[in-house]
Amino acid sequence: MTDELVIEWPLASEVARALVEACRLEGDDPIVVAGGGISPRARVYAWAALCLRFPTVHPGDISVQVGARVRWSFCNGARSAVLGRTRNRWFDIERLNTVRRACGWPDVGASDLTDVGLVGAVTALRVRRREAAIAQAPSAPSAPAPAEIEPNPLPRFLDSFEPPEGAGAAVSSLTVYQCCWPLGDPSGPGFRYCAAPANPSDVPRYCALHAPMHAAGKGPLKRLEAAQ
Repeated sequence: MTDELVIEWPLASEVARALVEACRLEGDDPIVVAGGGISPRARVYAWAALCLRFPTVHPGDISVQVGARVRWSFCNGARSAVLGRTRNRWFDIERLNTVRRACGWPDVGASDLTDVGLVGAVTALRVRRREAAIAQAPSAPSAPAPAEIEPNPLPRFLDSFEPPEGAGAAVSSLTVYQCCWPLGDPSGPGFRYCAAPANPSDVPRYCALHAPMHAAGKGPLKRLEAAQ
């Protein structure tokens, strides 16, 4: 796996540092903020700083790490604040950069805030990185095309089919799993049944060779009726 496919997650120390620096700016207790206490501004600054630093991580996951109790409503509100869509427009990019500098991260500009907190932007970045990794990876040798297999021809059934001498079974030894196609003259001593494997639920119970012959009108009863 290449580095392009690795999603970089923030360390616990990095999340804590962003929260502490954001709370220092707003004069809040970082323990209260991390525990879910009400302090929207400090939490938003820490969330935005982490989202911009780790763009492949889902913004909802980052919101939970900074103490947000309801991830989706917080993400929507935080994004509105970052983009200046709130009524009092309190978000200040310079204060955000103060948090980022304290964490050792470079400053960002107003244009960098456009995609912050967008799930679609996270997905698009992952797709671009994956496509770049696939383009750089050596192409695997193509597998040879499978050889064409000709279908087996259907067997040709004959009216005068007779098994080899000695094949078959007498009626006394015939089971429900054997073909009951009659062979020979019923009044003669050599009369027997096919006895090949057959499905016991078939009626009449014929093997794979004699069943099509019966369906084609070549069964022993039909031939007897035709002779009469």
